[in-house]
Amino acid sequence: MSAMGVSPRLSILVPVFNWDLTMLVKRLRAEIEAAGLQADVEVKCYDDASTDARLREINRALFAQDRREWEEYREVSQNQGRAKIRNVLAAAARGEWLLFMDADVVPDSDKYIQSYIKEILENRADAICGGTGYGQRVLKDPQYDFYVYLVTAAGQSDAARR
Repeated sequence: MSAMGVSPRLSILVPVFNWDLTMLVKRLRAEIEAAGLQADVEVKCYDDASTDARLREINRALFAQDRREWEEYREVSQNQGRAKIRNVLAAAARGEWLLFMDADVVPDSDKYIQSYIKEILENRADAICGGTGYGQRVLKDPQYDFYVYLVTAAGQSDAARR
């Protein structure tokens, strides 16, 4: 549960392998705290048995020295692989929606998380892929900002109804 005793709206899930999370985590923290999203968001970073002990120590220290209630950093003892560690993260998530991020891509917008929440709420989306916060992307027109999938609007049923 979040600080307010309520499950978060959005779970940000970051699998990591041999990468320093400092830049990404600082960017996420800055937006979450500036926008007051602490009760709406959780951040989970799981290290998939990185082989670089120095990087594991940097990441441990990052989360230990400045602990936030809405963050979690874990290390698994045996490498799971990219797909499996994402499934482990998804199973641990408490949010209504999941946002998978790569450890090596830092959003360049201070409203990155807010843009996802806004898009989900406005479009009642079942899933959203892509994003507006990556300055290095090639296709920059607004129509490429999000790919919104509205399963119910398309006349398809979700798994529970089938």
